[in-house]
Amino acid sequence: MVSPHQCWKVRYKNRFLSAILGELAGNARISFEGKLKIENFERFPGASFEETSILKRNTTWPRQDFAILPLEPSTIHPIIAAIGGTIPRDVRHIQIEKDGRLEFAAWDKFHRETIYLGEALSAEFIDSIVSAGLLHKLEASPAGPGSPRQPAPHNPSILVSVILVLRRLFPMLR
Repeated sequence: MVSPHQCWKVRYKNRFLSAILGELAGNARISFEGKLKIENFERFPGASFEETSILKRNTTWPRQDFAILPLEPSTIHPIIAAIGGTIPRDVRHIQIEKDGRLEFAAWDKFHRETIYLGEALSAEFIDSIVSAGLLHKLEASPAGPGSPRQPAPHNPSILVSVILVLRRLFPMLR
C-alpha cells in the first residue's frame, strides 16, 4: 500500500484522471467541485448535487457548484464529456468514493500535498502510472499537525476561505 501522506506531482492531469477513472469504475461515485457547467451534470443519469457522508464539499466560501456522478465502466466517457473533455481550470476538487470508502481525491486543483490515493489503487497500478509519467513521487513536506506527518484536520481551501471572511469582517487584519 502507498502511504496516504505521500506528496505527488500529477503530470498530464487528463490522462491521469482517465487512468484513475478506469481503475476505480464500478460501484463508485465521483464528485466535482468548482465552477461547473451544471447543465452538463443535470442531464447525467443518477447525478446528485448534495454532498454525502463521504463525498463532501471542501470549499465553504465562496460556495462552489458541486456534483456527484455514478462512476461505472459505461459512464467514464460521459463523465469526461460532462466536464468538457478536459479538466477545466475552475474545477477545484475531485473525489472518488468506491464501495463506501474515499479512494481518490485531488483537492485544490491537484496540489501536490492534497492528492490522496486509497487502498483500492494497487501498488502495481500506481507503479504503472508513475512509469507512464503521469505521476511523480515527491519528497514529503515537513511534518504537519502531528508526528509522523498526519493529514491536516481541514482542507487548505477551507482555511483560506475563513481567512478571507475574517479579513472582510475585520479590515484591520489586512
